[in-house]
Parts: sequence; C-alpha cells; structure tokens
Amino acid sequence: MKNQRGGVRGVGGMRGMRGKRKNKKSIKKDLRLMGVNSAGIRPKIQSLKKVLSDLEPSIFFLEETKCKTMGSIKLKNYIVFEHIRPNQYKGGGGGGVVLGVKPEFHPVLIRDGGDYVDALSVKILVEKMDIICCVAYGPQESENNEKKSHFWEFLDYQVRDASQKKEAFILHFDGNLWAGNNIIPGDIRIQNRNGALLEQFLKRNPHLTVLNSLPLCDGLITRKRVTVNRCEESILDFFIVCSKILPFVSKMKIDEEKKYVLTNYRPALQGLKAIDSDHFTQYVDLKLNIKKVKQERTYFYNFKNKAGQEKFKIMTSKSGMFTKCFQFDLSIEKQIEMWKRKLDYCIKMSFPKIRIRNDRKPNISSQMSLLIDKRNFLLSRSQRNDDLFIKKQIQILEEDISKIQSQENWSQIKQIFSTFADHPDKVNINAMWKALSKFNKFDQCPPIAKIGHNGELVTNAFNLKELLSKEYKDRLRTRKTRPDMQDLRSGRKDIFEKCLQVSKSNKINDFSDSDVKIALSNLKNNKSRDPDGFINEIFKKGTIGSDLFLSLKLMFN
Repeated sequence: MKNQRGGVRGVGGMRGMRGKRKNKKSIKKDLRLMGVNSAGIRPKIQSLKKVLSDLEPSIFFLEETKCKTMGSIKLKNYIVFEHIRPNQYKGGGGGGVVLGVKPEFHPVLIRDGGDYVDALSVKILVEKMDIICCVAYGPQESENNEKKSHFWEFLDYQVRDASQKKEAFILHFDGNLWAGNNIIPGDIRIQNRNGALLEQFLKRNPHLTVLNSLPLCDGLITRKRVTVNRCEESILDFFIVCSKILPFVSKMKIDEEKKYVLTNYRPALQGLKAIDSDHFTQYVDLKLNIKKVKQERTYFYNFKNKAGQEKFKIMTSKSGMFTKCFQFDLSIEKQIEMWKRKLDYCIKMSFPKIRIRNDRKPNISSQMSLLIDKRNFLLSRSQRNDDLFIKKQIQILEEDISKIQSQENWSQIKQIFSTFADHPDKVNINAMWKALSKFNKFDQCPPIAKIGHNGELVTNAFNLKELLSKEYKDRLRTRKTRPDMQDLRSGRKDIFEKCLQVSKSNKINDFSDSDVKIALSNLKNNKSRDPDGFINEIFKKGTIGSDLFLSLKLMFN
C-alpha cells in the first residue's frame, strides 16, 4: 500500500516497529522487596512459589520459617540464605529466617546471628551501590533481657558497620513488639517493653526510617488472628531503611486483603480448613531502575539421540576424515586442534541441540495458580461479607488445590523412582544415585564473604576469586630450602634427572587396535561431560566410526 508521496508505507512502519522492539528489550523495572512472617514455611512452599510468581520480588525476607535443617527451601532463580533456630531455642516456638536474592545482584552472606539471634545479613550490589539486606526475628516479650540484648546488639552492629563503610541498609523483621503511636501513627496497641527497645534503637540510629510510619505505606495492620472469642489485630512486621535508600522508596503495600497470603492446603485433604499465615505479606518498590537481565541461552547436544548416533557413525567412518589430521608435518598440538575441529563439526551436524531453559519465575502449574487466585479473591470478599455460600466455595477450592498438590508430589516421586529397581529383589545402584541427585537438584551453597590478608571484608565476586587464588598460590609456593636440608634436596634432584634419562630411552611398543578397543570399552557410561562437552558414549562401539577410531590410535602413538 502506497502513501501520497508514492512511497511504501510499510517500510517506515517496520522501521518504527524495530525501534520499539529494541526499546522494549531495554525496559527497566523497580527493585521490589517482599517480606512476611511465614509461620512455618515447609507446608506453604507451593503458596510461596505462587506469591513469588505474582509479585516477582528481587529480594524476599521470611521470618519464623520453623525449619529444622538447612536446605529446606529450594527455589529456582533465587540464591537462598537460611539461618535455623539455634539449639538452645529449640522446643520453644518457631524461629528461623530466610533471605532470597536474585543472582544478578551478586549476593554474599556477611553475617548471621549465630547461637543467640535469629537473623542474617546479605550484601548485594545494585547500580554501583552496596546494600546490606538484613532479616531478623525478634525475641518474645516474655524472653529474658540477655536474649533481647543479643538481638538489638546484632542490629546495632550491622547498622553501624554499614554506615562506616558507606553502605546502604535495609531491614525487614518481625520484632514481636507493639511499637505504639509514637513510632507508627494510628497503632491501636500501646507500646510494650519490646516496643520501647525499638524506639531506643531508632534514637541510636537517627538515619533509619520505619516505612510503616510513612504516608506512602498503604495499609496498617500486619497481623490478624481470629479466635473463637475475639479478633486480635497488631503491627508486628516492619520495613526499616537508611537515609540512602529512603529517597528511592516509591511505594509500600501491606496485603490486608490476603491477595498474596501464604497458605497451608494440606488440612483440606482431610476435609478441614486450609491454614493461612496470620501475618500479611508486605512489599516495597524502590525506584532504582533495575535493568532487565537478558536470559542467557545455553545449549548442549543430545548424544543419546538414536538417529544422531547413526548419522555420527556414518560421518566419522569416512576415509581420511580424521586420520589425515595426523599426516601433516605439524606439532602435536596443531594436529589435535585440527582433529577437535573435525569432531566438533561432526557432532554439530549429527546431534540435535537441547536448550537449557532458565525460567525467571518459580515453577507452579497454571491450574493451581488459577485456583489459588480464585480462592484468595473469594477470601478477600468473605472478610467484608460473612456469606456462607462464599465460605463453601472457598472450602471446595481449597480441597481442589490440595488434591492437585498431592497429585503433583506423587507423580514426581513416581517419576524419580520409576527405574529405582529393575527387579523386586535387586536394586539398580545407578538409578538410586540418579534419584538422589534429583532430590538435590537445586541445592546450592550460598556465597559467603571472606576476610582478606589486611583484615578487610571481601564480598565482590571478582575480588573473592582473586583472594582465593592468591591464598592457594601462597600456600602451594615453593619455599626456600633450609641449609641443613640442602644436601638431601640436591640428592633427590639428581636421582630424578637420572630416572628421566632412563625413561626417555625406555619406550613402549605402539598401541594396537585391541589396546584402543579395551581402553574405550572401559569408559563408564552416564558420566559428566568433559571440558569440551563430550561424553564417553560417543567413543563406544556402535557410535564411533572407523576413521575416528583409527585417528585415536594415531593420536595416542
């Protein structure tokens, strides 16, 4: 279609569209923080995945996880830092904290609360700004003063240390306290002793601000517990930021409508009511303009593909395909380099590629996601309108969600253990290790800061590598020989030189075809790929071509 000047209208339009697509890829987004007291996270892990999928926070804070062992929380695309309740606290309530951070912020564990405090601090890097993110779970009002002292000393030290190093500071914590109207305008509770300790903490650190107290905070109550006799409402969970972060805060929302509530759906299988966390989820948006990280495309070749194996055997059987590489008057390094290029070409032309997807959101089925959305919508309506029909619909949805959850768990277990035993009386060891590896698929050791040679705290990923490299080079260096050991060292060196001369003249016979066949047959299957991305199976009988086999013999000789 032409315009009035006779030009083609579509060309300019397409040019404009290309520009828009480029701009769309470079869109920046806010840094989102999410925090909540989970009141036991293990049975609510599917609910947590749903909340993370909906809110997409860059950093999340969880208190009172009640986890007994490390590594209980496994989430895609988050580096998870955990601190479980210390031994002397066990047997008395919940405890435990978790802090999850997207990998692109290069998080490093700085400090945890040890045996006395439920808290940990992680350092992240956002647009050349170092930020200390801290999550903490405060002692109960009835706890002794020593435990309370340890808790507030931990926070004081972390704030002071961040200030001295000119780092920003963010804290989310359940303080188990009533702050009172002086700290939170409109607080319906009178300040208690723990609240007085919070007020003293803020006076000692005047550059800190409680976001719950600002007009930009949408919502007031952070915990609501409905009992038979009464409805208890209080403000227990807080976001606190320093003066460096405060100008970037654009929004804070307390989810009093329970749109993003953490829920345990297991009781619904027995016909009981699902259990919601009585703490409301909070989230904060910071105008730090985080660049959208481009997803890396990672591929590997499917060497188990039968059609690919047949094609590979045909290609690697062509006369001279690989053996010619060792007929040139070049160095062995150059000849092997030519041989590897040929092998790479044959693999590329034979085997299909598999793309490794790194999903940006935690995995949760679309059916379960839809049911949770419906249930939470009806739950928010039931808070405003006590309708028996709505309550019945909520109960039905909770039963459906719990059934889907149990079916997914059962299918996952069946898939993992489907090949566990070939025969009822015989266990397949390889299948057993494969099953165990699937259970630990997302286990990761979170990065931890290290003290440098001059006493400084090293957190940057590049500097950590440099420090560790320097440390091991220093430990493995060749030290100067002591004078009284000099004769022994010289004698050992002379013996080594003589052994070397003997070995040069004592050459073994060339490898035969049978030697190479035995060596290749002894290669184990189902092992990790080598640094070049190859697996042992492509060199086994049935896959390897005749010319590739002969070239291996030439190479070894």
